[in-house]
Amino acid sequence: MDLVVILDSSDHLSYQQYQLTIDFVIDIVNYFNIAPSDPNDPASPSEVQVGLIRYANEAHEEIQLDAHKYTHQGPIHTGSNEPT
Repeated sequence: MDLVVILDSSDHLSYQQYQLTIDFVIDIVNYFNIAPSDPNDPASPSEVQVGLIRYANEAHEEIQLDAHKYTHQGPIHTGSNEPT
């Protein structure tokens, strides 16, 4: 499964509101087993890849779906703690 998260990082949100959003995204991501799928092994368990896009005036792709060469949530936890 692929999951793409789109975050509003405009100045319409207060820092507290933005932080609540980040905490929500982390809670959602922690629910899944984040890892790349193995296309060479059809019997491999279904893994989840996560992408992250932040937008304000423009969209910024923070994490690409195919960037998940890791087996846990690393970049999601560190990629978007501050609004732009």
